[in-house]
Amino acid sequence: MELLELQKHWDAFGKTDPLWAILSLPEKRFGKWDLAEFFQYGTVEIDELRQYLKGLGCELPTGRALDFGCGVGRLTQALAEHCKECCGVDISPSMIEAADRLNQHGSRCRYVLNGRDDLSIFEDDSFDFIYSIIVLQHMRPEYMKRYLKEFLRVLAPGGLLVFQLPGEPLKLSAYDASTSQTSTDATVQDQALPDSGFKAEVEIIDPPTRMNGSTPTPIRVRVRNQGDATWHPNGLENDQFRIKLGNHWLDEGGVPVPGGFDDARSRLPHAISPGAEVEIELVVTAPSKPGQYLLEIDMVQEYVSWFGHKGSPTARASIHVETGSADFVPTIEMYWILKAEVVSLMEENAGNVIHVQDVSCPNSFQDLKYFVRKAST
Repeated sequence: MELLELQKHWDAFGKTDPLWAILSLPEKRFGKWDLAEFFQYGTVEIDELRQYLKGLGCELPTGRALDFGCGVGRLTQALAEHCKECCGVDISPSMIEAADRLNQHGSRCRYVLNGRDDLSIFEDDSFDFIYSIIVLQHMRPEYMKRYLKEFLRVLAPGGLLVFQLPGEPLKLSAYDASTSQTSTDATVQDQALPDSGFKAEVEIIDPPTRMNGSTPTPIRVRVRNQGDATWHPNGLENDQFRIKLGNHWLDEGGVPVPGGFDDARSRLPHAISPGAEVEIELVVTAPSKPGQYLLEIDMVQEYVSWFGHKGSPTARASIHVETGSADFVPTIEMYWILKAEVVSLMEENAGNVIHVQDVSCPNSFQDLKYFVRKAST
């Protein structure tokens, strides 16, 4: 996407579902985030960052901070608890408007709209700390690189830059819905259900025969635990090992359509013991292109396997998708830069990479967090 198109998509998210667009937990889609809980995630993240920095022999700078890709200010407000002044910058007018409205720190927190491919709105050496998480990955590499150079330009000598960026794609794991591989990681195996626990009877209650494209539609599903292990509703951080209900979109031949996996997720309302059943609502979104599709519903243990990949039968319904709303439907794109290229770019622009933290989960990207100190003059 070009920047103007990127701005259009994120401005649409800011108008329709801004909190979910920033923290995209499936069960929080369609305005289900609690505002206090959402901002608490920011507070926890900055507290964890401070502790991690101490482990590196660093302190969180307490002068001027920049939150790049601030959205509605989740991290900007959390930084304001520790910094004298915080500035959040974002490409989306609607996100900036919401950030201003939700600001709890008065003049210590300010928000700036920036639709350019640089940070010329700021002078050289303006900030003591710059932070950017789950932002750069949504823009093309040429824009990522320009902003990374700009970070070092506006960072004060001796200042600290921390940013997250996907690296090279990893081998697909069992978490990817389009593969039947299962993880061999010891930690996963210790927490995963036994194969005998991946057994479910899934029934779509009164399945629809027609849907509008790109339109969220609630579906009632009855699920019975046919295995010999209890399904627990809780998991580790990042939802690891949590058991949920999810769906896929397939063509008439049973082949996944582009973007058709991982459409929606719903958590279990409580633990489900062997032989017990529960009804769950799953809000699915039909493909935008009209045509005949198969809606497939299955259980999944996050980062381990879909039940269907273990031989458990799934539930399918034939759905005729009609032309959806003429309204614009925003999308999220993902990009990455190789680690060696990022390190080289930092070094060429007076940045000393003091640490690279691997924050990858078993998904399709190597996810890295870079800690960079700007050279002192």
